[in-house]
Amino acid sequence: MIKINQVNFEELSSLPEIDIFITALGYESRASHLAALLVATKARKKYCVQLVKNCNSFEKESFLGMNFQIIMREDFEVNSIFDFPVRNVVIDYSVMMKSLYAELIKFLVASNNFNETNFYFSYTQSEYEVVERQETQIQSIQPILTTKDKLMTIPKDGYKLVISLGHERLSAIGVIENLEIDYEDVYVLINKESSDAPYYMECMRSNKDFLSMLKRDQIIELDFFNFNQTISILDSIYYKLSLNGAQVILAPMSVKTFNLLSMIHSLRYNNVFFYNVTSLSTGSVGTKRADKSVAPIVYLVNNGDDVSEIF
Repeated sequence: MIKINQVNFEELSSLPEIDIFITALGYESRASHLAALLVATKARKKYCVQLVKNCNSFEKESFLGMNFQIIMREDFEVNSIFDFPVRNVVIDYSVMMKSLYAELIKFLVASNNFNETNFYFSYTQSEYEVVERQETQIQSIQPILTTKDKLMTIPKDGYKLVISLGHERLSAIGVIENLEIDYEDVYVLINKESSDAPYYMECMRSNKDFLSMLKRDQIIELDFFNFNQTISILDSIYYKLSLNGAQVILAPMSVKTFNLLSMIHSLRYNNVFFYNVTSLSTGSVGTKRADKSVAPIVYLVNNGDDVSEIF
């Protein structure tokens, strides 16, 4: 059974050796922050997946200076890089799209060769930026992380939809309408570190009209960066819905740490299906500079019974 636990960044930074380091490169300015912190030269193999053609040139030079092998997204094959026994793998998913780190998780779950391997998924938070955001169009909604043992059947009462709300206006409505799910069958999770947190305030402001269409018990506010709280709430939601025989579509559209936890949890429940939502937004993207005032958030994922007790 795949397991996930949060560990201190010091555990990651004190590893004597990293067998494989996988990161990604796009437009954002935080892409190489973790690699620089870890002095990534101690990794045996280092791969940077380039997500876009016109990427951040400064970040690309940083990776090249640390001897990372740059691989275009369309040329990246997970099987080809795990060609020797590995103990410690670091995956910096700070700028990865969900489909990429879902691909890595699916590979871990499907293989029987990683019972003694530690996968450290690390996330670098970004400084908050005020950017101009306009309308959002849903490009695609499709299931990922499905397994051969998990079959999706439509219950007579339809699906329940669990989404985490981002700041992009109309994205949640677009998902609901595309999947043709009744609003009364929707549960919304909102990241709330504090009532005056800029991200929370922007999220509530952008989605005011949408939230007004839901009942209060359909809206759950929690701190997505609080591991124990997030795990507990996800478990309670899924357990309750499973008792009622519901099929659950999970479609997170917010913080990547929550997305990762959601992916792992979707694999634990036969009635929960993870959907990847891609959207196109007009307006500014933002630079996403690394927030150097806080340490990266690290989750340890493994597939064995005793790996988490090693450290």
